[in-house]
Amino acid sequence: MRPLDQRLIWWVILLAGGIIAAMGGAWIARNLWSPEPAPSLPPLQATLQLTDPHLTHGQNGSILWELQGQQASYDQSTDILRVTAPHIQYFSPHGPVTASALQGLVWQKRGEAELTGNLTAQVQDHTIRAQSMRYSEADSRLVLTGAVQMRGPRLDLDAPEVQVFLSEERITAIGGVQAVFHPARK
Repeated sequence: MRPLDQRLIWWVILLAGGIIAAMGGAWIARNLWSPEPAPSLPPLQATLQLTDPHLTHGQNGSILWELQGQQASYDQSTDILRVTAPHIQYFSPHGPVTASALQGLVWQKRGEAELTGNLTAQVQDHTIRAQSMRYSEADSRLVLTGAVQMRGPRLDLDAPEVQVFLSEERITAIGGVQAVFHPARK
């Protein structure tokens, strides 16, 4: 072998060795000294604004309740849905129930809702007026407060607070209660 060929082989071996060493060093540096991955960003907190909202909730192809209003906003960080001038219609097995107020709040995760300001509700043939109504899904209870008036063909009721236990079909009036029962007409 000629000296030129020998030098060329050695240069190729040294060059290949250098390339392999550089690749190995890069691999070691990347795997051993790379910074920890940055934590993922927290979920973005969304705020949703709606004009003339119309929301429905159904089950098995039927509508259980329907909500309309002038404006609505939802804040994900507090889980509060605010509705201006809400009008709710709930389709119960005993007939539709409607309610309207000046403001409405819904806490979806807690399963609670509140209507405030000039509340008017129509339940079958009874009209209810109050300043606020709070619903709790945990115990299926409505709490009406603020000079509650219930008017119907069989009963007129005035009380500072009325609690309606939906699952038990029971009503409890609290405070200075005035009730007038009307006899059944034949």
